[in-house]
Amino acid sequence: MLDTDFDIFWKAYPKRQARKDALRAWRRLRPTAATQQAILEALAWQVPGGTDLTYAPLPATYLRGERWTDEPLTVADPVDTRLPAWAQAAVRARRA
Repeated sequence: MLDTDFDIFWKAYPKRQARKDALRAWRRLRPTAATQQAILEALAWQVPGGTDLTYAPLPATYLRGERWTDEPLTVADPVDTRLPAWAQAAVRARRA
């Protein structure tokens, strides 16, 4: 059962390298059904289609680092960088 659940993770993870190391990390993790679901849900937003995977972690690193618990990055609204720092801060504060 544990290996079958790993196969589901393996198919969902976009960078399929070092399978043996990833399987070892999966077995050490012993994820519950809730953890498995959290991993798959996180992968859905962490790896959008067409993403460059050059700097994506290997699957074992992802599992050992519990990267599914990472929070999504927020992109700040651009502020005119020609403004002085105090004016940029005021614009950001007004938008908040």
